[in-house]
Amino acid sequence: SAAIGIGLASNSPWNSRQTSASAVLHRVVPDGCADLLFIQGAGAPVLQVVGPMTCFEDVPLQPGAELLGVRFRAAMGPPRLGAPAGEIVDRVVDFECLWGARARRLRELLANAKTLAARTLLLQDSFALDIARSPVQQAIGVLERRGGRLSLDTLASQSGLSVRQFRRRCIEESGLSPKLLARILRFRQAWQRAPKEIGEQAGLAAEC
Repeated sequence: SAAIGIGLASNSPWNSRQTSASAVLHRVVPDGCADLLFIQGAGAPVLQVVGPMTCFEDVPLQPGAELLGVRFRAAMGPPRLGAPAGEIVDRVVDFECLWGARARRLRELLANAKTLAARTLLLQDSFALDIARSPVQQAIGVLERRGGRLSLDTLASQSGLSVRQFRRRCIEESGLSPKLLARILRFRQAWQRAPKEIGEQAGLAAEC
C-alpha cells in the first residue's frame, strides 16, 4: 500500500491493491482513527466507513481488489463523516447510510474514474474544507504526537476542562475514553517499532 499525503492535520488518503492469486487475511490493529474506504473488485464497488477499533480484526482481501481510503485522525472523523462517534466504534457502516444520495454519487464517480490520481482528487475535493479543531481535538492531537504518553489530568488542563468533562467530551468526539485511546496509541507505537528492535523488547515496552 502507499500513502497519498494531504497532511496529518486533517486526513490522509492511502491506497492498496491485492496482488496475490488467492484471497488473504490482512490484520488491522487499532490506531484510534476512522477511515472512509472505497473498494473495487470483482463485485459491485463499495464505499464504507470503518470506525475506530478497540481490538484487531483480520480482514479478507480478494484477488485484484483495489482499496482507496481517507484516514481521519482520532476524533476528526465523526464531524467530517456526519456520524456520531459512539455509533461507529468497532463498526463498518455503508457511507450511504450517513450521506445518502451524496455518498451514492461519490461512489459512482469513484467507480467511473479512470486513474488512481482521479479517484484521489475526488476524495480530496469531498473533504477539502478544514474544520476548526475543538480544544478536545487539539489535546487528542497532542496525545497522538506523544504516542499516548500523557496523563488525563494534563489533557484536561490543556483543554480548560475538568477531568470528568474532558473524559465525557473525549468519548463524544472520538468514541473512545481518553485512557483507552492512550493505551491504543502506546500499543500502536510499540507495535510499529517492534520489528526494528533487536533482542528482548522489555526496554521498548517500558519506553512506550
